[in-house]
Amino acid sequence: MNLENLDSEFWTPHTKDASDSVRNNDVDPDHTVLEFPGSISGSTPTTPMRASFGGELMEAIVLAAPLASVRQQLVDVSVWPVLLAHVHHVKVNYDDGMYQEVSIDLEDGDGGTASVRSVRRCEPRRIRFFQPDPPRPFGHLCGEWLIHPLGQNTTHLTLVLRWTLSARTASTRRSGDTNMSDQSAERLLRGRARAALLARKRSLEWEQAQVA
Repeated sequence: MNLENLDSEFWTPHTKDASDSVRNNDVDPDHTVLEFPGSISGSTPTTPMRASFGGELMEAIVLAAPLASVRQQLVDVSVWPVLLAHVHHVKVNYDDGMYQEVSIDLEDGDGGTASVRSVRRCEPRRIRFFQPDPPRPFGHLCGEWLIHPLGQNTTHLTLVLRWTLSARTASTRRSGDTNMSDQSAERLLRGRARAALLARKRSLEWEQAQVA
């Protein structure tokens, strides 16, 4: 697998410049939680949904931990079964410091279990990933972690997920043979995204309190 060639197909980074007034601390009170860290750093992450995806969601949190600690926890997949209730086991298939491929045993969206692969590109402030064969009911599932320092020991962490339902799920949904819909798929992923962010916050802030 040539991982270098996967960028254009699965991932598209987007940024826009912040205004000079924001850089001079003239902060717009209407900034969202996602836009605020970009105002400080001079660039705002934007993640417009590509037409090929059926759904997209975004969740964010502020952690009382330095960027390096946040990124290290994201890169260290061995902690996933401890932090994430729906993940049972993780095996690293490949890791060269930039690209990772891991196998994950987890709960799928139909109440069963599944083994999936996740391919990840770990950049200094962005970790992008996709699952070549995602669990039911998804036909495609990918996303990215966006890491923005707000201070020496404060970091803003955003998780973006994009997906489409599988053709089989869409077909049975139309015929009324399944309860899975775009809305219920979003609820499933949003619940897991929020749980993941909260678990990371608790873990990282506990670690920081131990060394304070």
